[in-house]
Amino acid sequence: MRKSIFGATLLAVLASSAHASELRGSLEPEYADQNWSGVYVGISAGPTWLEDQDDRLLPLAPLGIPDKGKASGVSVGVHAGYNFAWNNFVVGVEGDVFRLNERIDNTPIFVPGAPLFVPGALTSEIFPPITVDEIASARARLGYAFGPVMGYVTGGLSYANTSIGLDDFGYVLGAGIDYAVTQNLIAGVQYQHHVFEDFDDQPLDADVDMVVGRISYKF
Repeated sequence: MRKSIFGATLLAVLASSAHASELRGSLEPEYADQNWSGVYVGISAGPTWLEDQDDRLLPLAPLGIPDKGKASGVSVGVHAGYNFAWNNFVVGVEGDVFRLNERIDNTPIFVPGAPLFVPGALTSEIFPPITVDEIASARARLGYAFGPVMGYVTGGLSYANTSIGLDDFGYVLGAGIDYAVTQNLIAGVQYQHHVFEDFDDQPLDADVDMVVGRISYKF
């Protein structure tokens, strides 16, 4: 599903840029001369999916002991960045911080100091569920704009922390579409795929996928 989301977002980016090219001649002058350069800040919100895997439980999976945990929820965050436009190309940097409500229970739960992740269904009265509290990223962006529409790809460094004291850095890839409602007000949608391997030096791999709607103000 995550691959299909990324593929659909990327196709939407390409399609939107091509469609915008066809419409460019009919754009109002204020949109045709849209200036994408400058500093911007904004807010973002949307659905989030998480999947983790304890590598130590892989050999036990045939016995019915789960080696993966899944969760979904909603993320809300803020972002800020800077774009530099040259002809139709737009390059920039962006940082964001999201507050999540990703809760993992009745699935493999990590207990610090214990030899294994253990099924939450067997330990729900002993061990609390895990929540992913925050996720942040610092990314580069490369886009192509036609008037008020810009499609872009993005990637960079990611960071996440949890309710059980584990935190770590990973990497993030994504794509998005921005639409300039006015010269200063920009609406958009963005997909991010975060990857964490051996999270906080534990044998735990995790992926986080986010699809967020965005509102930005460019100064």
